[in-house]
Amino acid sequence: MKRLSILGATGSIGHSVRTLLADAPGLYEVEAVAGGRDVAALAETARALNARFAAIADPAAGRALAEALAGSGIASGAGPSALIEAAQREADVVVSAIVGVAGRNQRRLAQGLVDAVAADGLRDRSRLGECFRETRETPRV
Repeated sequence: MKRLSILGATGSIGHSVRTLLADAPGLYEVEAVAGGRDVAALAETARALNARFAAIADPAAGRALAEALAGSGIASGAGPSALIEAAQREADVVVSAIVGVAGRNQRRLAQGLVDAVAADGLRDRSRLGECFRETRETPRV
């Protein structure tokens, strides 16, 4: 079974991925989901997909997300460090569905990933955090 992470899980692309996963049970297990500010949608998505980790971009929403996931066994985090963790978690496939200003930051992250893979096959995932730190704004997933 392949592991999958969804960055931008609460948007339209994230919803489409969720539908595809529902149509293909047993092919993927969800490692991480990340969203911007919609705690209820992110928590519902994380529970429905049985994700191991949920990250919300809004640092102030961390407590609400943790409460929404209470009893599920799904770990959670908030703010830039949580988004970095979601991107760094071990996964075979990462669906990156981030748009707008955050999408421009996403392109910087994607280039950092390409550079990291070219340099060392991404054995050292700690370098992913550097991509987020280089952006001028907090990434909004």
